[in-house]
Amino acid sequence: MPVSVKRHVIEVSDINEKKYSVPYYSVFIFRKEVPVILLYLSKGLDFTIDYLGMIHVMEIIDSVDESSLYDTEYLYFPLSSRCYIKVDKELFDKYIFVQSVVGAFSHVTTSRVTIQQLNDPKVWIKKTVNPANYEKGLSIVQYSNRLLDETTQKILKLPEYYKHDIFAVLKWIMQNYNALRLKDNCDLANSFIGQIKPL
Repeated sequence: MPVSVKRHVIEVSDINEKKYSVPYYSVFIFRKEVPVILLYLSKGLDFTIDYLGMIHVMEIIDSVDESSLYDTEYLYFPLSSRCYIKVDKELFDKYIFVQSVVGAFSHVTTSRVTIQQLNDPKVWIKKTVNPANYEKGLSIVQYSNRLLDETTQKILKLPEYYKHDIFAVLKWIMQNYNALRLKDNCDLANSFIGQIKPL
């Protein structure tokens, strides 16, 4: 079945109030748009940071001090007054994918979020549906695992690492979104993408 991913752009500000336009991605499940980051967060914050390859790139911290305002190595994005994203400035400036992870966290959190909430998968499972509901959210998360069926998994001409599960496929789509958008969906030469159809 098609895995339809859509990119949105939002504006985020760092602690110096410098504004950045950054993307975040959503996937369509049951014809509903679900921010991709919620599927990763349904397995926990540590899993999310690790699986997206952000361990040495960013971390979630609970406070900043005055020296952070003058830090030339890192950028600090407030999610709330008790929760900040600290991200490597050079990598943030260079890679859209890093920007998209910051954008995703900014999109799904509220100004009251805490690190404890970020670490609680149940919070994010609930948010996959509107209004928030754990049981329905769990159905969405479980169904998302079936987006990549065995047949599609076999025919996808992707590196094996990216064919392991839907989390890997979504990561690959996000990392290659610009290149995928340029491809002609009607061209059979592009059939190596299989059922993946970015919008």
